[in-house]
Amino acid sequence: NHLTKTETGIVFSSISLFAIIFQPVFGLMSDKLGLRKHL
Repeated sequence: NHLTKTETGIVFSSISLFAIIFQPVFGLMSDKLGLRKHL
């Protein structure tokens, strides 16, 4: 199961897009639930 360079690019860009879209959602959820990570 080898991916071409184009397919690999599509996979990585879709993962990045997914992360960008869902980061604010997870942020709001963690704020409401009080899950704050102390650095």
